[in-house]
Amino acid sequence: MNQKPFLPLSQQITLLKTRNLTFVNEVKAAERITSDGYYEIINGYQEPFLSSTDCFIDGTTFEEIYALYFTDSRIRIAVIDSLINFENSLKQYLSYLLSERHTELFEKYISPSVFRSGKKLSSPTSKKGLFYDRDLLFSKFKMIKNSRFEPFKNYRTNHGNVPPWILLKGIDFGTLRLAITILNPTDKLLLAKRLLKKEIVDTHDDQELIELFSSIIFLTHKFRNRAAHGGRIYNYFTKKKISYNSRLYSDSCISKTSVKNNKHPNTSLFVLFNMLSYTNAANSFLLLKSGIHEALQAYKQDNKNQIPYLMKAMGFPENYDLEQL
Repeated sequence: MNQKPFLPLSQQITLLKTRNLTFVNEVKAAERITSDGYYEIINGYQEPFLSSTDCFIDGTTFEEIYALYFTDSRIRIAVIDSLINFENSLKQYLSYLLSERHTELFEKYISPSVFRSGKKLSSPTSKKGLFYDRDLLFSKFKMIKNSRFEPFKNYRTNHGNVPPWILLKGIDFGTLRLAITILNPTDKLLLAKRLLKKEIVDTHDDQELIELFSSIIFLTHKFRNRAAHGGRIYNYFTKKKISYNSRLYSDSCISKTSVKNNKHPNTSLFVLFNMLSYTNAANSFLLLKSGIHEALQAYKQDNKNQIPYLMKAMGFPENYDLEQL
């Protein structure tokens, strides 16, 4: 087994020099490696600067790699801000729907008629009555309802009920995704039609809307988790593909054949960008759009030659005008 031994900072820099990397300001570079981490900067962002021998292309500087790392950090923040906003909007749409169609009473909207059983759990627990997705969801809902924290305790104690718009404040995105996944078909379609813009609703049949809606929930959840855990974001895509949608593929400049032949991912940052533009969560799209724009404009000042690579890695088409962002 080829283990990776610990190297003091001076030896880390020496190693980079033996791999043909140069430094504009070695002292500043050492500070950045100490602060942000050798693995995070070098291992995470060296790929576009490597030659075929695992050494760096002649003339490559540490500062160029760091600029890509820092730009990705800014894009990650934009993704987090955007998807936190989207998560909140999604909770508002769902809580309104549950209240409107099933009343605000906990016992009414937490019901087998509202949520389907879903999949069988991989590790069912008979003692806790956990056999299917719905059992797990209801268990989490009940824990929130009986929480000693506010505002749940106040509503339970002073109002005798925890309504959907309060309960859903206590769930994470994964639980929110589960709730929407097993929501009964009638409610799920109505939720999709309310979340998606009228032009999208009017140009898709019900099945297409459900598939697009499910893809949006899937991809926003995946990007939210990736960004929240500090993962590289600019060239991230999921292993699982999303359902084909002619409008989304056209807007994202993706061919059905290229995806089928594994020559093109259909879950890039640009796909997420287009998905959010289809929703009525307008601030979510604007936060992502402005965040990417600001990050790329700053990167462009000293790294103009790398812009085509970065745009392509994010899934943007080759002829995309940066000023459109």
